[in-house]
Amino acid sequence: MNGDYMIVTFKKPLIFLLAANLCACSFIGKTEINILKQAASQAAQNAPKHLKLDYIKCYALDNFNKEKCRRILSKYSENRKHAESWAYIEPFEDTMELEGFSAFLKDKGKICNSVIEKPKLSHKTKTYLVSCKGKNTYKMEFSRENLTWRLVE
Repeated sequence: MNGDYMIVTFKKPLIFLLAANLCACSFIGKTEINILKQAASQAAQNAPKHLKLDYIKCYALDNFNKEKCRRILSKYSENRKHAESWAYIEPFEDTMELEGFSAFLKDKGKICNSVIEKPKLSHKTKTYLVSCKGKNTYKMEFSRENLTWRLVE
């Protein structure tokens, strides 16, 4: 009984010290966060088109499979492969998806210079609404079996 009490009291300060060290290492300022976001967006915009198109294959998956898919794809991007900060990773992946949808629509002969927001699922039609700069909106369907997108006319 007395030995158990010693373990519990020893664990509390140890956990506190570990948490304090982790917090101290992860603080970055607003300026650094903005620089990382800008670098991530720029890197995604300059990424090869085939990689952007691969990123949209992850988009409509459930959260677990989406993260798994993104992790696999991160190995193929030099800029993303070595990123350690979520301040870089999240904007990179978000921009890759937006760029991927734009590239897909351009390949289908549609006018879409850039996608302005993440596509939203319409539960009524079971399609994703993709809004491009300039007020063009397109409907797309995703096949989970083939991991392919299709433009709905």
